Amino acid sequence: MDEDLKNQNNSAPELDESFDQGQPRKSKLIFLGSVIVLPLIAALILVVFVIFPNYQSRAQESPKGKQKTETRKKKEIGQIYTISDLTVNPRNSMGRRYAVFEIALEVPNQKAIDQLKRYHPIIMDRLLGYLRTRSVQELAGEIEMEQIKKEMIDLVNEVLQKDLVLDLYFTRFVLE
Repeated sequence: MDEDLKNQNNSAPELDESFDQGQPRKSKLIFLGSVIVLPLIAALILVVFVIFPNYQSRAQESPKGKQKTETRKKKEIGQIYTISDLTVNPRNSMGRRYAVFEIALEVPNQKAIDQLKRYHPIIMDRLLGYLRTRSVQELAGEIEMEQIKKEMIDLVNEVLQKDLVLDLYFTRFVLE
């Protein structure tokens, strides 16, 4: 009977050890599969079905897209009129902050530049008044600056009483 107990004790640990040794290997494989292989498969699927098709569609422009690109290349830049030293205190800055601007106005011809020169003091006054109504946050924001650009073009065109300004470029902008 003692021998039976010894045999049972000796054989039982062998079964348990083999069982324990097999289990961690399976869990390690499952763990490696879930941590390494699955993300790699997901990345591959993403590249093959999402990124690559988008890249190909952009690379193969339609004839309209090519035509627009060619038209832009052929477009000549108009005459440039520069307005410098626009210095303002932004709204709600209580004199502690200031902004300095230099802008370039694109117009179609020399006649428009002559008009800009003639109305220069009025244009400066309107632009300074407008820029003072903008807060530091508005002047610092990229989206707001695009809106500010459009409104400044409208202001200048209003003074000229014609839509002569084609575009406005910030050639200097300092916000302190």
